Amino acid sequence: MDFTSGANWIWQQGEVSPRNFWLRVRRAFRLEAAEVRRASLLITADSRYELFVNGEDVGNGPVRSFPWAYSYDEYDVTGWLRAGEENVLAARVVHWGDQTFQYIRGRGGLLCELVLEYADGYSERISSDASWLVAADPVFERHAPRISIQQGFEEQYDARQEDGWHLPGYQEDGWQAATIVGPVGTAPWQELIPRSIPFLTRDVVLPSKVLAAEIAQLRPGYRWSFDLRHRVRDLTQGVRGDALGTRGLAFATEIVAERACRVGLANASNADYEGRGMSCNGQPLAGELELHAGRNLFVIAGTEWPALSFQTDEQLTFEASRLLAIGSTENEAVWAYLGPFDERNDNYSQLLAASSPEQLPAVPRVAIAATENMEDITLVTRAQHFILPTEGFCAASIAIPQPREQLERTDTPLVESVSALLHQDANYTLLYPQQEGDVHLIIDFGRELVGFPVLELDAPEGTIVDANLFEGIDASGIFWTDMLRNSFRYTCRAGHQTFRSHQRRGYRYASLTFRFPAFTSTPIKLYNVRTLLNTYPVERRGSFACSDALLSNIWDVAAYTVQLCMEDTYVDCPAYEQVFWVGDARNSALINAVTFGAYELTTRCLLLTDQSLSRKLDSIKPPHLSRRAHLTTDHVASGWFSEIPMWTFLWIWNVQEHYHITGDRAILAQLYPALRECLQRCLAFLSPRGLLNLPDVWNLVDWSAMDLTRDGEVTSSNALLVESLRRAASLAEILAATNSEQEAELRSDAVSYRDNAERIYQAINAYCWSEERGAYVDTVRDEQGYAYHQALAAEYGTALDSRESFLQRTRISEHTNTLVLLCHCVPSERIERVLPLVEAAQQGNFIGSSPAEASKFPADQVVPVGSPWFLFFTAETLFDYQKLDTVITLMRDQWGRMLEKGATTFWETFPNLNSPHWSRSLCHGWSAAPAYFLSTQVLGIQPSEPGYQRVRIAPQTSGLQWARGTVPTPHGDIQVSWTQQDSAFQIEVILPANITGELTLQNTTQPLNPGLNRITHTRKEHGI
Repeated sequence: MDFTSGANWIWQQGEVSPRNFWLRVRRAFRLEAAEVRRASLLITADSRYELFVNGEDVGNGPVRSFPWAYSYDEYDVTGWLRAGEENVLAARVVHWGDQTFQYIRGRGGLLCELVLEYADGYSERISSDASWLVAADPVFERHAPRISIQQGFEEQYDARQEDGWHLPGYQEDGWQAATIVGPVGTAPWQELIPRSIPFLTRDVVLPSKVLAAEIAQLRPGYRWSFDLRHRVRDLTQGVRGDALGTRGLAFATEIVAERACRVGLANASNADYEGRGMSCNGQPLAGELELHAGRNLFVIAGTEWPALSFQTDEQLTFEASRLLAIGSTENEAVWAYLGPFDERNDNYSQLLAASSPEQLPAVPRVAIAATENMEDITLVTRAQHFILPTEGFCAASIAIPQPREQLERTDTPLVESVSALLHQDANYTLLYPQQEGDVHLIIDFGRELVGFPVLELDAPEGTIVDANLFEGIDASGIFWTDMLRNSFRYTCRAGHQTFRSHQRRGYRYASLTFRFPAFTSTPIKLYNVRTLLNTYPVERRGSFACSDALLSNIWDVAAYTVQLCMEDTYVDCPAYEQVFWVGDARNSALINAVTFGAYELTTRCLLLTDQSLSRKLDSIKPPHLSRRAHLTTDHVASGWFSEIPMWTFLWIWNVQEHYHITGDRAILAQLYPALRECLQRCLAFLSPRGLLNLPDVWNLVDWSAMDLTRDGEVTSSNALLVESLRRAASLAEILAATNSEQEAELRSDAVSYRDNAERIYQAINAYCWSEERGAYVDTVRDEQGYAYHQALAAEYGTALDSRESFLQRTRISEHTNTLVLLCHCVPSERIERVLPLVEAAQQGNFIGSSPAEASKFPADQVVPVGSPWFLFFTAETLFDYQKLDTVITLMRDQWGRMLEKGATTFWETFPNLNSPHWSRSLCHGWSAAPAYFLSTQVLGIQPSEPGYQRVRIAPQTSGLQWARGTVPTPHGDIQVSWTQQDSAFQIEVILPANITGELTLQNTTQPLNPGLNRITHTRKEHGI
C-alpha cells in the first residue's frame, strides 16, 4: 500500500535537525460505529519512530535506508481501534541530528497515514497534516553523550515527566499544531520504499541467576564528558567528510592542584578510533596522573568525544583561560577545544609533548564551559567502588579478579528474596536503602542476547536506576564494553511502573545500581528484569548433530550467533556497532541459508548495497574522494563513507551465491546493472601493468598484522577481483539465456569479464609472487609501486615513506596466499608451495592484531590468521583441496576453545597481545563458519543447480560414526542421516517434492528422487 498525495511530512516549528531530540506527535479522532473491515497504518520518520494506538505499543522503525530511497512500514491496526469512541494515533520520534553508521543525516520529520476500509466498501484516510499536534518529549535528557560513533545517544529517561500523552482523553494543553514540511517526495526523502522484511521479534527472556548483591559507592573526584561536534563541525558532511588537513582535534585544560598528588584516571571515551593519546605536563599517560602543586597541562588528542574520570580525594580546579586566545573574555572556560588543524604534520606530537600553554601549537581554540559537561552513565558506573556486606554476595568469577571491600555490618538488610526478580509473576525482590551507598546487582541472562531491557518495579519517586550492560566475565572479572556506552539511566516516578529501554542492545549481563532518593526508608519492590529479544523472525529449519557432541554444540552456537546478528540487515554484532558490514554479510548469508533459510533478508542486503553505488553519496565523502566514482561502500547505510575492496568483491560473490541458492532470476536481473557498474569502476583503476590499484581505500582482510596500507597494488584484492569477474561472467550468461533483447550485450559482458580476469591473473603471477619466499606478497613493493606511493602522497599531502621503509614493509601472510589459492589464481606448478601456508592455520598460532601493527611483526615470518572470520576462507580453500580432517580439527580446537571459556556465541577475534580480554566483541556473525561447513561438507548437502532444482549429497565422515541434519531450500527441507559401522555405510536422504539429485560416495554416483532414499554402501579401504 502506498501513501496518497494527502499525506504530508510534519515536524515542529524551529530547528529542522536538532541534536538528540524526541518529539511527541498525536492525532485524536472518533471512529463511528460502522464496521471497519481493515485499518492499515503507513508510517515512517526521520530518524526513527515508536508507534502507539490507543496507548498500546505497536512497533518501531523504520529499517535503515538511504535518504533518497527511504523505507516505510505498514501495520494492520484493526484490532487496536475502538468503534464509537475516541481513538488516538501517537508516535514518538527521535531525530539524532548527526550521522551514524546506520543513518545519513536528513532532517526531522514524520509521515503517517491511517487507511480505514469499511465493510460497505467505503474507505477514508487520516493523513499527517497540520491538524496533528506536536510537543517536545521531556522524558529524555537531550544533553547526553553518544553511545558510540556508530550509534545514537545514551538513554537518560525521567519517568516523572510521563503524563499519558499517548492515551485517549489526554488534555493537549500546550501542544502545537504540526508544521508541514512537505508532501510525499519532499527532499531528502525523494522516494519511499515499502518494508520488504517482517517486523523483528519481541520475545520475553528472563535472567537465569543473580551474580552479585552488594553496595556501590561513587568514587570521589571529577568526571568530564564532552561532545562539541555539533558546535565545530559541519554536520551535513559525513562523519569523516572533513577535508584532509582539517581533521586534527584535541581537548586541553590546566589542572590546578593545591599540592603534589597522584590521581587515578579512567578513560571511557567512545572515541572515533583515531585517539592519539593523552599527556600531562608533556608526559604520556595510561592509568594515573602525577600532578605537581600548581598548574598541570593536560591534553587528550584525536577524539571528538572525550570522557574522563579523575579519581581523587584532592581538591582540583580545571581552568582553560590561559589556553585561549590572548584577550579572550572566556574566564569561565574549564576546558579548551583545539582544532580543527592539520592532522598530517607534527601538531599532534607538539600537543602531547607540551608542558605549558606556551608550547601548544598555534591552532584554533574554542572555550568549553562547565555547563557543557554531560552526565555520562558509563563513566558513573565504571568508576564505582563496590563494598560487600556480610548479607550480600558476589560470584567468585567477579570477586576474585576484582576484590570487594568487606563490610562487617549494615544497619538495614540489603536485599530479600533476590531470586524473585528472575521470574515474571506477583513475587518481588526487596531492595533496602543503605547508609553506606547504593544497592548494586549483577544479573546473568545465561546467554548472549540482543533486545530491549525491561524493568518492572515499585519505587519511591526520584529513585535512579543506572544500568551498564556487558557481554563477558573473563579472567580479569567484569569486561565492560570497550568504546561503547551500553548504559542507561532511568529515574522513577512513584509507585508501580514498567520501563522498556528505547535502545536495542546486545549483552548477557546487567549491572544495575539503585540510587534511592535522600531521606527515604521505603524499599524498592523489584518484580523482574527481563529482555525483549529483538531479532529477525526465523525458524530453526536447519539442524545438525553427530557422534561428536562438541561439533554438534559448535553448530548450535554458530547458528545462534548468526541469529543475534540478523536485524533489519545482517549486522556485525548485537552490541558494539549493529552495523551492516557488507563483507561480513556474505558469510552470514551462507550460514543463514543452511540454518534458517531466511532468503529475503539476504535479498534486502544485496539491494541495499546496490544503492550504495549512487553518486548521491558524494555529499558525505571527504572532498578528495568526491572527484572519483566509488565502489560499493563497506557498510550501509552510513554517514561515514568508507570502502573496503574485499567487501565489495564479497558482495559480488554474495549475488552469485544467493542466485545459486534461491534460483531467483528476477532478483539477479535487478542486481546485475549495479554489479556491472561496480566492475567497470574497478577496472578503471587497473595500473599500466594490469593490477588493481585503488587510491585511499581501507585495505582490510583480517584483524592481523598484514602489509595493507591505504594505497598500493594489493594481491588479495586482485585475486578477489579475478574471481568476481569470473562469477560475473557466469551470471551474465545465465541472464543472456532468457533475455533475447539484451543477449548480445550480456554475452559481450561475459567475454570482457573473462578477458580482464585473465589479464589480472597474469599480472598477479608476474608481479605479486616472491620466488625467494615461495609465496605471494600482501602488497607489491617495488620501484613502480614506490613511484605510485610518491604520487599519491604528493596529491593528498599524506606521509611519504622513504624508499627503504617502503620496501621493508613487504610481508607474507597466510591470508593473501589463502585467497589467491581460493580464487584459482595459483598456477598448478606453484600450488605445492602455497598450500602449506593455508594448512598452517591448523597450528593455531592465531594473533589478533591489525594492519597498523604490521611494522611490529618480523618481516621474515608469515603473518598468521587473526580471527575466526578469516578461517571461513581458510576452510573454503582446504575443502577445495580435500582437507576435511584439517578443518574439523580447526573447529574442535578453535571454536571448542571458545566454548571451554563459557561462550554462548562466537567471538570477533582471537586473543591478541595488547588486551587482557579474550576478544572485544563476544558475538560476531562473521565467526560462525562451522554451521555452514558442517552442513555442506559433513552432511554434504549442496545445490548442483540454481534454487536446489537438483542437489548433490556428498557426505564426508572425518572419523565420525554418524551424522544427521537438515538444510532448508526454497522447496522444503532436505534431510540427511548417515551411519558407518565396520565396512558398511548407510545413508537416508529425504528430498522435497520436485527436487532430484545424486549421491556421491567414493567417486561413485547414484540418483536421488523426491521422498525417502535409503542406500547402503560398502566402504573401500580409504573410507569416505
